[in-house]
Amino acid sequence: MLVDVGGEYDPERLRFDHHQRGFNEVFSPAYAHIKLSSAGLIYKHFGREVISNMTGINDDSKLEKLYQRLYKGMIAAMDGIDNGVPQIPESVSPAYHDSTCTLVYGTLDKSLHVQHQRHN
Repeated sequence: MLVDVGGEYDPERLRFDHHQRGFNEVFSPAYAHIKLSSAGLIYKHFGREVISNMTGINDDSKLEKLYQRLYKGMIAAMDGIDNGVPQIPESVSPAYHDSTCTLVYGTLDKSLHVQHQRHN
């Protein structure tokens, strides 16, 4: 198996690279805006089998549900990041911009809130 190098996507020959002109493979029509990275290619071809082997789930509907959820919750982000897809579309203005300072504030705020609840 060759992954993320070689400039070739050919699952029959176990070649999983997404770095070539004309590559337009996506996970499903619902994700038409996110081309697959090599991680997404591997997941698309082997994800159900891996999930089934790791969980023991053999029910097709349960397996499909978990397969879709894992793509949405984890693999889609890998595909988007690797292919330069912005998390927030340019047509949408974020309500605020996050920074290290706000992350610290958010953590501190939650901590103070928990401490306040313990004392009341």
